[in-house]
Amino acid sequence: MNLSDFPEHFRRLIREEDGCWHWIGSALRDTAVYTPSRGKGCSARRYAWEFVNGPTKLPFVTYTCDDPLCVHPEHALPVTGRRMLKLRQSR
Repeated sequence: MNLSDFPEHFRRLIREEDGCWHWIGSALRDTAVYTPSRGKGCSARRYAWEFVNGPTKLPFVTYTCDDPLCVHPEHALPVTGRRMLKLRQSR
């Protein structure tokens, strides 16, 4: 998946850095916030993951790299709330 495959309004809020797609748009407590035009706001990481993979029923999409604002879909992982807490405690 290339960044160029995403809509321009999403791409312009990303800076490619060390293999990650660092979010430079709005953020709330280390969560990248994305609001598509006339759409409901969501996590930018969830948007990127679902753009590539389709919808997930899991409530969270977390990062697997060292950048909490990375939205690269290959660095993302859908998880349950319990798994999310375990991952945050181990970081």
